[in-house]
Amino acid sequence: MTWSIDLPIRDRDEPLDVDAISDLPQALTPGPRREMARDALLHARFSGLTTVGEAHDEIAKLDAAGRRRALDALRWRAGLDSIEDIEVRERLEVANTGARLTASSESPWQVCPADGCGEIPINELGAPIPVDVKRWWCPTHLHLASEGDMAPRPSRLRIMPGGAIVEVDEAPEAREAAAAASRSAQFEAQQADRRLEAEQRAAAQRALDEQFEAETRI
Repeated sequence: MTWSIDLPIRDRDEPLDVDAISDLPQALTPGPRREMARDALLHARFSGLTTVGEAHDEIAKLDAAGRRRALDALRWRAGLDSIEDIEVRERLEVANTGARLTASSESPWQVCPADGCGEIPINELGAPIPVDVKRWWCPTHLHLASEGDMAPRPSRLRIMPGGAIVEVDEAPEAREAAAAASRSAQFEAQQADRRLEAEQRAAAQRALDEQFEAETRI
């Protein structure tokens, strides 16, 4: 996820007055981004800055830590979670995903993974039973299984070159798979943020062009 302070601008020399503080954030979509932009402009005004350009310069000269603190302050006043809280949740989600992958890959007690199913393997008496397959699917959803899902799980025992038999821990592979999935999801979120920012800038520019055309029309 990208962390940035969105501050629309149309003229660096525009006075940082009530009109600018009210109008500029309208270029952003309704929601926390707009509220934080208005808060940032208002804070700049109270800090003694007089133009929109100066407000941008004040943010631009912050280092990474300073920008993070400034954004956290804006998020707190907007009623949003801090960046640290969000990053902690993301790390926990990666760890939990890895744990779930490990558990599902090792437990003989399985549940059909089809959405909304939850059926479990049972014997002829209707009692739950363990199964030694990679991924168990109920008869109704068996057509959704990937190749090898219903095959027996490979043994965790390996014969080493010297002839010793050892148990291989596949958990690190599962954790790496979960981390890769998380990195992919974060990349997609970053791309979505960039597309949204580009659309917002384009919308703001169109609004300025329309305003200029209306003001200069004879």
